[in-house]
Amino acid sequence: MDVQLIEAHYLIVAICVISAALLFYSIGVWVEHVRGRLKFWHIGLILSGLVCNAIGVGLMKSIAQLNGTNDELHTLLGVLTIFIIMVHAMWAIWVLVVRSPKAYLYYNRLSIFLWCIWLIPFFFEIYLSFTL
Repeated sequence: MDVQLIEAHYLIVAICVISAALLFYSIGVWVEHVRGRLKFWHIGLILSGLVCNAIGVGLMKSIAQLNGTNDELHTLLGVLTIFIIMVHAMWAIWVLVVRSPKAYLYYNRLSIFLWCIWLIPFFFEIYLSFTL
């Protein structure tokens, strides 16, 4: 099979999976924030976003290796997005297990901030893919 055809298929799947990561992670964070209560299914959505993000980053890394444009900045940003969602998910699990009103208050206030921090490398990666 032609390398360009394989690359095109990987790219389509990567775009879909990365978009799913944005959707799952955003819904998980924003529904919790708006409702003011953290539930296990919110964490499930955040974890789904984490899995999709990791798969998407892996696919993009494979595409870069296929076409010989192994960009370290792209890889670093991808790993950063995975790390941010992972920390967010672990924090949410901890808050749900501890059941401390103070811990939840901090989580509810700072969760959106962490999501916004995640958006920076997420969209910067998209910008880089159009400019490289």
